[in-house]
Amino acid sequence: MVFNGPIELKPKAGINLIAAANASGKSSIVCALVFVLGYNANILSRNKELINYIKEGETESYIKIEIFLNGHKKKDRVKIKRDMLIVNNKVETIWKLDNKKVNYNDILDIRKKLNVHLDNLITFMPQENVSKFSKLLPEELFDCTLMAIDHTLIDDYNFIKECINEIKNNTKKVSLFDNELVQLEKVINNLNEKKMKYENLKNLLEQVKLYRLKKYMLSLEKKKKELLEVKKEMKLVGQEKENHFNKIAIYLKEIEKGHTVIEKLTYKIEGKKQIMNKVINELILFDMELEKEEKKIVDILKKEKDSAKNMLEQCLYITEVNKKKKKKKKELNEKEKYVTDKENSLQNLEEEAKKLEKEINELSDKHKQLRMKNYITEQDLKKINEKIKTKQNYEKAQKEKMLSNIEYTIRERICNYERNIKEIIETYHLLSHEYITKLDIMYEQSVILSKKEYNNCLIDELSKANIIYGPLCKYIKCIKPQYDYIVEFFFKKYFTTFLLVNTKATSFLEALYKKYKLSVITISTDDRKFCHVTNEMKKQGVEYFLHEIFDSPDIIKKGLSKFLPLNVTFIVNEKALQNKNTKEINMFNNFMLKELSKQLKEDVNNLFYFSNNGVHQYKISNFDKHIYTDNLSYIKKKKCNVLYHITEDIQKNLNSLYDEKTEKEKKYKELKEELKQVEQMRNEKNNENNKIILQTNEIPIKKHKIELMKEELNELEKSWTDFLDKSKNLKNKKKEI
Repeated sequence: MVFNGPIELKPKAGINLIAAANASGKSSIVCALVFVLGYNANILSRNKELINYIKEGETESYIKIEIFLNGHKKKDRVKIKRDMLIVNNKVETIWKLDNKKVNYNDILDIRKKLNVHLDNLITFMPQENVSKFSKLLPEELFDCTLMAIDHTLIDDYNFIKECINEIKNNTKKVSLFDNELVQLEKVINNLNEKKMKYENLKNLLEQVKLYRLKKYMLSLEKKKKELLEVKKEMKLVGQEKENHFNKIAIYLKEIEKGHTVIEKLTYKIEGKKQIMNKVINELILFDMELEKEEKKIVDILKKEKDSAKNMLEQCLYITEVNKKKKKKKKELNEKEKYVTDKENSLQNLEEEAKKLEKEINELSDKHKQLRMKNYITEQDLKKINEKIKTKQNYEKAQKEKMLSNIEYTIRERICNYERNIKEIIETYHLLSHEYITKLDIMYEQSVILSKKEYNNCLIDELSKANIIYGPLCKYIKCIKPQYDYIVEFFFKKYFTTFLLVNTKATSFLEALYKKYKLSVITISTDDRKFCHVTNEMKKQGVEYFLHEIFDSPDIIKKGLSKFLPLNVTFIVNEKALQNKNTKEINMFNNFMLKELSKQLKEDVNNLFYFSNNGVHQYKISNFDKHIYTDNLSYIKKKKCNVLYHITEDIQKNLNSLYDEKTEKEKKYKELKEELKQVEQMRNEKNNENNKIILQTNEIPIKKHKIELMKEELNELEKSWTDFLDKSKNLKNKKKEI
């Protein structure tokens, strides 16, 4: 009821006429009479439930009446009281007669005694329908009277009319039925064909889903195989490394052999030179012997001179040989000492090598374990980040909710548009060819995993390029969660629509309408001003204008303001309009009209605002400013089916995810540091092991060098003995000469 009670009426004998202003309680009196005498709400031709007659927000109400049965004697006076309590959205009634609790049957007995019948032809007429009633034709009045008596009578009357018309028309229709039957059979056949096609399409879609799953599974298997191959390659690399070290050791041996061969060859060349010198000396001696007889004196002198020279050369050669012998002996002694020391330390080196091998194996095992842990933590971090993204991504959540709450046909149209988005872009040249090729490469390289993700990237790029936005539910984010139901109620019809910014692309617009059958709106050229809450408005109870409680791109607000009063719609505090009569409400409405016309700098005749779950529509007539209409409707549920915001539970879940993320990141850093340390340790141990291997391989090389040096010493001693022999021979020859 509009009226705020209580109301008291003291009627007199005879007919009582009640006349008063709007919302003063006229209908409340009649309703009270109906309910206090035990009638149902059906006879009032208003609302059928009793709970809707009790003012919203109240939990209890009562009706009290005093009736004189016979005359005005106090003995025959009866007081009836009906207490109504709201418990669990149901009305519980307590009946009282003269302040004593009674049953409903007692009330019916009193009603029979009074001979009161309220379920007669009298009905309530809404005040706004009085002018309409005066303009009714006789036939319409007859229909209305039948409706007032009983709804079934008007149905019977209409049925009789229809029967008469049907009798006239049936004669004409009989001849047409045969043709219609044939056409219907054709339609049925077409429908059967379509049904078969639809079933085939369903099967194809299921097959596509299966193929996508198989593709994903194959990619996983491929990655597993790649992992195994990488592990094998790692093992092979380790083996190759060891082989390379062994090869290096062999190469070192070969180099040392080469050095020894070079030294041998140098000594051989020196030996050959000595032989050449010997031959030359013998030739000279032979010449000298030939010329003995001819020039004895000259030869003797010459031989003496030559012998002196030879003696000098021989002395020099002897000194050089002695020096070389001493050097070789020193080198031999040093190398023998070095080899003996190394052979003594070989046992310790072998033990160290075994220990190092064990440590290296342990470190490599630890390295593998740490790498596995590192990989697992990395995957966990990726999963946590994906969860956080999905919970924070209101666009995706709102779109999924919208698709689940709309009709099948509209959902299929939107899905069909998204499936064919690449074809649309290519036919109407909406995006550059370079961007599409880049996306194709990413899809081939499995950076983009699915076709759905590929299409979503194209749709996002279209909105970024300011070409088309849609569906619009993706781009409307409610900032004030307490008013999300108002935002959803206001934009509900436009959640599935698309906003086309580029109005010059007429062929693209026609395709969206005709081929894909989408609801599309275009952007307006007019710049609409958006109103804001002033201090005076706040005093009157205005909290926000509707465009202030949701976030979206400015172009979407501009496009929607062409079709909706977005710039003018506002929200009023519930307490501001509570317990106010019609005059006060009209005062508030007129104040808001003046304020809005000031801000917009134009006359405003309409108001559209929300108060709690109430929707107010106030309109002043264009012909007479004293005439107005004030309609009030209610939002049934304060729940949202589409809009998404982070609730307390989601926030708790997000906080737990953030905590888990920080823990995983710490663990990941610790594992990385540990991995670095293990790698350093392993490299150090490998270097030590390589040094030991080189030392063990060095001993046989040194031994071989010692043997070569001994051979060289022997050769030097031989050459020394040869020299001594030859010097003796020379002395003997000198003596002979």
